[in-house]
Amino acid sequence: MARKYYKKRRRARKPKIPDNGFILAISIIHIFAVIVFQLCRILYKVINSVVNYFIKRSKVRNAIKKIDAGYGEIMDIIYTINSRQFEILIAELFKNCGRYAKVEITKATCDYGRDCILTNYIKGRKEVTFVEIKHYAKDNYVGRPVVQKLLGSCQMFGAEKAMIVTTGKYHRNAYECKSKVSNLELMDVLGIKKMILSIDVSLISGIMYRVLNVV
Repeated sequence: MARKYYKKRRRARKPKIPDNGFILAISIIHIFAVIVFQLCRILYKVINSVVNYFIKRSKVRNAIKKIDAGYGEIMDIIYTINSRQFEILIAELFKNCGRYAKVEITKATCDYGRDCILTNYIKGRKEVTFVEIKHYAKDNYVGRPVVQKLLGSCQMFGAEKAMIVTTGKYHRNAYECKSKVSNLELMDVLGIKKMILSIDVSLISGIMYRVLNVV
């Protein structure tokens, strides 16, 4: 009698093993919770990106309004300064636009067609851009000879990219040269304006002061 009672108690103490339906339900709940969590993360990133986009857009608009108020005056100054002052202005814009690790302006003469040297590092690899800066009247054209000289300088000194910046225009043969190479950028007055607009408004007055005080 005692043995039968003891066996019954042992059977009663044995833990119950959950059935397959219970395990399946737990698994489904777990998977659902993971999916919801990941969706919430993605939604948060999307909302955060959209909010940051509109904040940045608002700041850019405000900056444009502030600069446009005196933009005509700035462009008038750009056309009245001398060539060396214009070279320094472009170098200052490159320094403050945040795109380059190092900006160097070359000496006024014997520069091998490179007025400014831009250095950047892309995934640890050094990338050098030679910039030729031409302070021309509005209707003067930059042609093929200037482009060829700059590209030759890049080949001579091992620069990866070339850029020309001018207050004038580009001749058709300059664009023909550009179409045959992959490392040349041509920047005109519109490009200069975009670069000015990309810089913090509070820095513009300091840049213009330094340019106008160049001897």
